[in-house]
Amino acid sequence: MKIIKYNKTISIFISVILSLIYFLYNSNILTTIPCDQEFSSKLLSNFIHTNSIHLISNLMGIYFISELETQIGSSNFLTLVILITVILSLFEYTAKSGCSIGISGVLYGLVAYEMFKFKNIDYNVIYTLILLFLFSGDSKISHTGHLLGFIAGLTATYLL
Repeated sequence: MKIIKYNKTISIFISVILSLIYFLYNSNILTTIPCDQEFSSKLLSNFIHTNSIHLISNLMGIYFISELETQIGSSNFLTLVILITVILSLFEYTAKSGCSIGISGVLYGLVAYEMFKFKNIDYNVIYTLILLFLFSGDSKISHTGHLLGFIAGLTATYLL
């Protein structure tokens, strides 16, 4: 049996895009954070990180969950990320939740997908959860966004 090894192209691409958007905010080229109650704001806010700790913790989460991309392939991973992002944004729009920024809700969705699709959890997922919870003492953390992200991942698992 031939083993096909997939790369982590999408995970790297997402990391570069998040870092670029962070740079644009940090250098004041972009100044408005999309925090309206419109669906487009909910969708775009997943890609915004306004401080380095937030960005680094989410990039580390992407690094650990990127093994999922290797398991399912880059095109399937991209489809999954897009689906979870859209479902999460719909949930946040419907719930009229406050301003939630960052990709951690999507990461929670990816963790949920891996846990329930493969009926197991590996150490990379455990590390991701630890990192995502590490900064949860911050009053700015959107616990609702994390919970809705996890539920979005469960929904994506059911749909796929």
